[in-house]
Amino acid sequence: MAMCLSSGVVLVQAKVTPSQAISDTPHSPWAAIGVDGCVTYAHCTCAVGLGEVCNHIGCLLLVSVYSVEIHEGKGRTEDKCTWADLSSQPGTYKEVREMGRTFMA
Repeated sequence: MAMCLSSGVVLVQAKVTPSQAISDTPHSPWAAIGVDGCVTYAHCTCAVGLGEVCNHIGCLLLVSVYSVEIHEGKGRTEDKCTWADLSSQPGTYKEVREMGRTFMA
């Protein structure tokens, strides 16, 4: 579930069934994502979630990103690989003797 507040902050929440104990109560991770895309708050009802760093929160955020990309019609494999362009440009690499000695102790 996602809800956009008037401030532009988006709240996302999920229900996660524990994989080791299916009969247990589902965990409820949630996160508040700011206008700039940064996570401002996050919490989960699992034991580790009290420290706000559990894998349920991480998964919720990944699903949120993928959901937006799918909604926009853009998959992860559709972006052009920008780092590969560097290898085909002449003069991109330098020999060690051309770099100077600033990196050596």
